[in-house]
Amino acid sequence: MGVDPGLVAATMAIESNSNLSISNSGKNSNGSVDIGPMQLNSNIAGQPGGYPIFGDPLGTNLGPHQAFNGDPYSNIVTGANYLRTLRSHPQSYVGNDPSRKGLLDSLTPALDKFFDCIRKGLGL
Repeated sequence: MGVDPGLVAATMAIESNSNLSISNSGKNSNGSVDIGPMQLNSNIAGQPGGYPIFGDPLGTNLGPHQAFNGDPYSNIVTGANYLRTLRSHPQSYVGNDPSRKGLLDSLTPALDKFFDCIRKGLGL
């Protein structure tokens, strides 16, 4: 998706503690629900002007606190695509709370090193 894998991994760690089968969030203040490992917002995913979805990132359990039954890979790819649209402001994904931005900034470099090691091991 053209996004730093460390940034995607850090975002997923903040959003769902990297849990691939996390239950949906409770209702947000606007009535939406955040779904899957990247906690895709049900009011934005696949909507006109929102981010496009890839595969089955939401599943059919769209209510609050329901078990995620979508495809985790599709959820992560859809979230990565959304991160790409945010360009130099990825903190907008996890919220503008300074502590969440600080957490994103602290996790990303370590995860970059992890993915660089994997790439090197694979000869990429």
